[in-house]
Amino acid sequence: MKQTSNKKLNSTQQNVEDFHKQRTAFLIINNNVLFLTNSKLSHFEWAQTLNVTEETFKTLTRGYVLNNDIIFYKGKFEFDDQVIADAHKFAPIIKTKCGLKTASVYVGVIAGEIGTIFPPNKHLFDF
Repeated sequence: MKQTSNKKLNSTQQNVEDFHKQRTAFLIINNNVLFLTNSKLSHFEWAQTLNVTEETFKTLTRGYVLNNDIIFYKGKFEFDDQVIADAHKFAPIIKTKCGLKTASVYVGVIAGEIGTIFPPNKHLFDF
């Protein structure tokens, strides 16, 4: 039974890493969008390489682009008025930088089982 748990953990970790590599992650720091592609790093791991403290990280709008979806959130995958404002402001920049012809913009995600893709919480607009 312990071996099954280890296999699931390894499989789950592999799913997380695969997802991280598939998506283009972004962080909005000091009114600038930073991008991370083809990396298994989480947003928090990436932010640490940029010397962002955990306290500051929790307040930053971040997200990812995958399959023409641009998803914004902060903290524990939630959204507030600031995240919504950032989505309206930065989605066109992200769309252009990622070479998207069309995009759907969402805020927040509904956290689920680790190793699965969490569905977006709220659709804002398509463009």
